[in-house]
Amino acid sequence: MKTVLILIIALSIGAISLQSQTKDTVYVVTKDTVFMNSKAKIDPISGEIGAVFGTPSGINLTGAIHADKILVRLTGMALNTITGIQVDLGYKFNEVERTYHAISLAAGMTKIEDTGYSGYGYRVYNTWDYIGINYMMNTRGFILGVGLSAGSGSFPNPQLLFQIGYSYQIR
Repeated sequence: MKTVLILIIALSIGAISLQSQTKDTVYVVTKDTVFMNSKAKIDPISGEIGAVFGTPSGINLTGAIHADKILVRLTGMALNTITGIQVDLGYKFNEVERTYHAISLAAGMTKIEDTGYSGYGYRVYNTWDYIGINYMMNTRGFILGVGLSAGSGSFPNPQLLFQIGYSYQIR
């Protein structure tokens, strides 16, 4: 019994000595302990540049400027048979690390050549001028946009707004 007591005292002194050598801080958690959850500081996005598939012109180049919670995105392309441009004014309602979610108001136009019509040397186009609402999500560059638009032109109301692609986040 005497040997066990001496061994416990020796181990306790050794542990205290080891702790003082490593300069570790020991925290004792009690029922009154309150943990402060500080929000992780993220490096904000200042802009984006990339390419997406979808509205307004099938294959699009896209770029965005971010100012805190507000973003302005320009998307579009002029191809041989389809041309389109879309401007989004958005509000980022959630942003963590490399992901943000935003809701935006969109305005744009699409012009698609009607290849089924054979005219006398001139082209006939189907058009769509629209405004709409759009949800956008960008996570580590992968971008997805889904929404609805209403407008005038050759297509019935409402029309689906859809974008999927890659948009590099400039920090």
